[in-house]
Amino acid sequence: METSPTTKIKEERESQKGHKEDPEEGPSKISLQQKKEGESRSLTFQYDNKTHGLTCNTSQTVLDALKTNPAFTDIRKTNQEKEIVIRKNKGKGAAVNTDYPCMLLESNEILKITFIKKEENPEEQPNTSYSCPSEDLVSFNVKTKGGENVRRLMRNNALATSGVDYVCVYAFKGEKFEQALRRDKRFKEIIFGRNCELTDCDSETIHQMSENVDKHNNKNFEVNVTKYKQLQDSKDTSSKDKTTANVPSDAQEEIQVDPSQHPANTAHENTEQSTSQSGTAVKWQPIQGSEEILKLLRDQFKVLLKQLKEREKRKTPAQVRQFYREEYDKSCQSFSEVKTMKKVINLSNSVCQIRLNGSAKATGFLLFNKFILTNAHVIGFGNSKVFNPAEFKAVFGYEDLDNIGAKYVQIINLTSSFYGKDEKGNHLDYALLEFIEPRLNSVEKMSELLHHYRNNSPNNRSQICIVGHPDGKVKKMDPCFVIGRENRQEAEDQHVSENFQFFHVMTQRSLEEKWQLHKNQITYDSCFFHGSSGSPVFDADCKLIGIHTGGYVYPGGGEKTRSVMEYAYPMQPILDNIKAQARIKGNQEIIDILNGYSDEEMEIG
Repeated sequence: METSPTTKIKEERESQKGHKEDPEEGPSKISLQQKKEGESRSLTFQYDNKTHGLTCNTSQTVLDALKTNPAFTDIRKTNQEKEIVIRKNKGKGAAVNTDYPCMLLESNEILKITFIKKEENPEEQPNTSYSCPSEDLVSFNVKTKGGENVRRLMRNNALATSGVDYVCVYAFKGEKFEQALRRDKRFKEIIFGRNCELTDCDSETIHQMSENVDKHNNKNFEVNVTKYKQLQDSKDTSSKDKTTANVPSDAQEEIQVDPSQHPANTAHENTEQSTSQSGTAVKWQPIQGSEEILKLLRDQFKVLLKQLKEREKRKTPAQVRQFYREEYDKSCQSFSEVKTMKKVINLSNSVCQIRLNGSAKATGFLLFNKFILTNAHVIGFGNSKVFNPAEFKAVFGYEDLDNIGAKYVQIINLTSSFYGKDEKGNHLDYALLEFIEPRLNSVEKMSELLHHYRNNSPNNRSQICIVGHPDGKVKKMDPCFVIGRENRQEAEDQHVSENFQFFHVMTQRSLEEKWQLHKNQITYDSCFFHGSSGSPVFDADCKLIGIHTGGYVYPGGGEKTRSVMEYAYPMQPILDNIKAQARIKGNQEIIDILNGYSDEEMEIG
């Protein structure tokens, strides 16, 4: 992005201010940059009564450090059908995970290596490295066997039955217990169903999964079934939480609650639930252990309110209330209105799926006459392979898996294309494809989206709608809000803070793909990823304003794709470039069509 997503990266950029680019003069690199490598540290590992020494880098994971030793490579090769267990000789002899940071290990620490039977479907930890200082990390131990009402806790039960009493879990400061335990992947999903809590083995203090880990470094915990009803935080509840909240009976056998241990009897619970459903007010009760969090939130309120007043130029409480009313009203109008949805659905008939040799490739739309607009990178821009129009087809009306109503057209020519900066400094990524189709009448009934074009610069928080074929599937639409230039940093910081466990993945991907922001980009937060490049972007008045081009995406665990933000390029510079190329080629038809459209440069807010 234009500035740093975290304090550490901000500090790094401050030290390089002399080399900082002006965002108005040229693109700035996405600010997810690696820090320098860590320091060296000596370790020792033991296996089968033999001791081996090795030197690691503190930015490495413990498994990557072990892999540098030839003896360990041979040991692992002979046990490749088993799961590795790495135990520290200190701190309860807890077993660390393979992605445990070496910076949290003491110098000359002894690691004991054993192997156990591998679980049926183990979740692999991603390859990673750590550029943050050790002060930003904490670690704590959790018993592999829970309290009296917890029958099974670990995914691989062999870990708990092999003599390993504790596992060591690391976390980033600012994270919650639940986030750290989820990333660890060694615990059964059932414990995140908001029916379990952590008990400090020394002080016997009870902690909720939603609590912050910062003050619990080097502590030991046991997982127990909660004795209290817990309020569900809708913001922190992931899709996995929702699944777990309604676990079937066979899963509930893993964690059993003894009714005699519950402080309130069943009859009382039924009465309380009935009373609540009848509309009678339920007595307010504080959440156990929430005092510290409540104080933090109250302390932050004044600062946040001050920032809001400065940013939105609101001075009085009444003006602040009015601001929130306006924002709420914005979120309830535009694309939620039936008349607007009908317009978008009608315009969506002009959206097609681009297919390469029969396979879904991207999205495009009927711009005018027999010309489809899509992205240049869709047709292989930058590859050595020459564009062959015979390999490409467009499918209009692909809205059903059975292809009912779909219309296929053959691409016959690449009329114009451009990838890179034009003479005005705008970054372009477009391709104008000409097609031919025997039943011309079926295509002519579609709207030429050029007739619905408006040279509009969307403001911050303006609502837009994208129509395309994400993931190569049937046509979909996604209403979302524009992230203005002044709010990009805030949006980036928020995304990083909410997904900090993937920070190293974002960093690696940004370096590999050389993430950049260009001055003419329209940025927003959309769920349209792969396969949606080339989708039309409409404003709240259903006017075509841009072409959806890409996003700063990265793998977010399993098969899930996450994105820092997505972007489109505005139409006017594209139309200007198409017209300029038409003049060079002497294509008077296209010149005449585009003569009615202004050459004014578009500025993005």
